[in-house]
Amino acid sequence: MKKIHWKGAAIVILPVVVILAFAAGWLSHSLYQTQQQKKAELKGKTVKEFSVKKSRHPKVDLFVMSFCPYGNQIEDALLPVVKLLGNNVDWQPHYIINKMDLAKVCQRQVYTPARCQEYVKKGYFPNAKSCQQRLYPSLNACLSKMRPRVLLTDPTHGYFSLHGRQELNEDVREICAWREKKDVQQWWQFVAGVNKNCNLGNVETCWEKEAKKSGFDPAKIKDCFGSQALKILAAEEKLSREKKVSASPTLFINDQDFPPKGAYGKNVVLRVGKKIFASSQYRDPETLKLAVCQAFNKKPHECGKKLSSSAAPKLPSGNCGS
Repeated sequence: MKKIHWKGAAIVILPVVVILAFAAGWLSHSLYQTQQQKKAELKGKTVKEFSVKKSRHPKVDLFVMSFCPYGNQIEDALLPVVKLLGNNVDWQPHYIINKMDLAKVCQRQVYTPARCQEYVKKGYFPNAKSCQQRLYPSLNACLSKMRPRVLLTDPTHGYFSLHGRQELNEDVREICAWREKKDVQQWWQFVAGVNKNCNLGNVETCWEKEAKKSGFDPAKIKDCFGSQALKILAAEEKLSREKKVSASPTLFINDQDFPPKGAYGKNVVLRVGKKIFASSQYRDPETLKLAVCQAFNKKPHECGKKLSSSAAPKLPSGNCGS
């Protein structure tokens, strides 16, 4: 049997043990410092938790208005998340639509001395003269002005979107495109193109170019609009009302608000999984990805890929609506 020279072995092993002990000590100290730094950063802050019901195939419902800048912000931030997670998620875009009783609205906007006296008292106008200049001289004058802003179901009722008729039209077209899509990425690319290159002044022609670039047939979208617009708007209005959604954007992940209620405010931060985010990060691709990934029973491997925040436009946190 070959003899082992323990003395020589000890000379070799001892430095290794010392190095390992030093490394373990350094790692422990580093972790301690990180923990202390995190504690210091969170001192005086309220930490909200994003808690969501898990499922095999999470559902993400996004409610926007097609020309709300904050809605466009989250659509653009979600695009890399959609590209990453794809069909692992049930993506469901929706639009915030309202019904309008034009006669009722116009009754409050027709001039009478008593009405202007009331409005001045409430601070809506500085004086009676400015009130009279802004209100309509008659009910018919108001109705004539209001009708082009809505998609009418009868002479005094219709559907509207916050930023006007052009936005309402685009809401419908984007829903029609959703029905025609080959995959979710195709639709999201179309919407991102409209967000970037179109506006309320040119969208009635601009959208066609973006549709073609994304692989859609504009003629099919037009046919859908012509035959299905009122049905689409009725369904979207009903869903917005049932979900009590009035602000764009509103995001639900497995029916849980994201961010959760109370997540905005001075010194409030949000915990998503093991990470903490400030309100300025709520609409970053990485934050949105982590939030969606929290809803999986078993996270797909794609959840491990980190996304850049550079895809999100630099807008302050806000919304359209109330």
